[in-house]
Amino acid sequence: MQLNKQAKTKDNFRVITVLVILLVLVFGIYQIRRVIQANKDQYAEVKQIALTAAAMMHYNDLINLNAVSEDTLKIEYAVIKKMLADITSVNSSAVYSYVFTKRNGKMYVMADSEPNESPNYASAGEELKGVTIMDHQLMDNGSIPMVVYSKNRWGDWVSVLIPLQHPITHQNFAVFGMDFNAKVWKSKRNKDLFLIVLVILLSMMVVIAIFRIISNSQKLKKDFMLLKKAEADLLISKEKAEESDRLKTSFLKNISHEIRTPMNSILGFAGLLKEQNLSAQYKQLYLQNMINSGQRMLNTINDIIDLSRVQSGQISATIVRTNMAEQLYRLQDRFSGIASEKGLEYRCNIAQDDMNLNFYTDSELLHTILEKLTWNAFKFTPKGFVEIGYRSTGSHLEFYVKDSGVGVNDVQKSFIFEYFRQGNDSMTRDHEGNGLGLTIAKAYVELLGGEIWVESNEGEGSIFKFTVPFCLHEHDFQNG
Repeated sequence: MQLNKQAKTKDNFRVITVLVILLVLVFGIYQIRRVIQANKDQYAEVKQIALTAAAMMHYNDLINLNAVSEDTLKIEYAVIKKMLADITSVNSSAVYSYVFTKRNGKMYVMADSEPNESPNYASAGEELKGVTIMDHQLMDNGSIPMVVYSKNRWGDWVSVLIPLQHPITHQNFAVFGMDFNAKVWKSKRNKDLFLIVLVILLSMMVVIAIFRIISNSQKLKKDFMLLKKAEADLLISKEKAEESDRLKTSFLKNISHEIRTPMNSILGFAGLLKEQNLSAQYKQLYLQNMINSGQRMLNTINDIIDLSRVQSGQISATIVRTNMAEQLYRLQDRFSGIASEKGLEYRCNIAQDDMNLNFYTDSELLHTILEKLTWNAFKFTPKGFVEIGYRSTGSHLEFYVKDSGVGVNDVQKSFIFEYFRQGNDSMTRDHEGNGLGLTIAKAYVELLGGEIWVESNEGEGSIFKFTVPFCLHEHDFQNG
């Protein structure tokens, strides 16, 4: 009977081993499909990057360029070239940005992102090599961006080409292009696939070894419990990874919403302006709505760029002599009108003795921090007041933005300054915004050598506070 029991236990171990191996295989296949899909998504991502970059181009400057060598003497050429260089530097996956046009049946370079000393630099008026029929078609009558894969002596490339339409004639007058290094993606994909296969093989070997040991000896029961604990730890890690993916997905949906919504508004009101017999009052109303939507979309794009610069470490503090009163009154000029529109009381507290108070810090970063915190207060305060002020703690200045709004609960306090997090992540929330304001504010505060925190209870308003060093001399900040 003991032999039968041992045989039954051994059979059970075999069944469990087979099931675990099957699960590992299923999981491995799923991961392989994810890697392949991620590679496809990369093409969609670079296309979106190029579309965003093309939308930021200065069309008026481009129209004044003729794709000739004399263009290099024009200020418009310098502006376009700097913009192309900035676009390429901000997007880590991009290696080259350029604009070309067609003249006398040939394609000529208008400007590119490379410095003049670079071996890849293409001067204005230089004939574009390797032109295809599709390039001509895109220039002549194309309206849909084109994604092209190419291979040459420099490597594998994915080029995104976007036709640019003249703002008046609506005819294609140039093509904006961005090149991305596809070799990096392929290398990463192959590496990920190799690691997945290796993990699958190792996992199966481990599972077989473990269950063979368990089937032959009960002494490994303790080790088996340790294995279960490791499995639980992996599950926690998996849940954290899934939470991170969920937050990033929510953030991307929110950003997409924040770009599409004002763009749809602009296009909609632009269409209404085409109607005949439209009164001046309605024209003014439609134009104002278009301006507001454009400003909203520009703010979203600026926040994305600022976040990219923060994450890549491209922002540094420029220390200048800063007047306290001027900083607060700049905000009063900006938000007093908004307060009136929303029926709120706006308070700006600055002591009369401090009207001429000067200290050294980055005035623009400080203004941006205060602006984002104040805008956040207005956004979440349906009635009551918004108050801004400061106090001296000796070595630091402590600024605050106080409101009588909806408040922040304890759970939200733990993540409100984190990347991709908002108090309410859902797409049905009542307030517009991309959720980057507090994240950028925190990064700027830390860049200035200070700290930021929130004091609040849900339903009782909030006080956002931050500190900056109180430096009376420029070298004090640098030494601090």
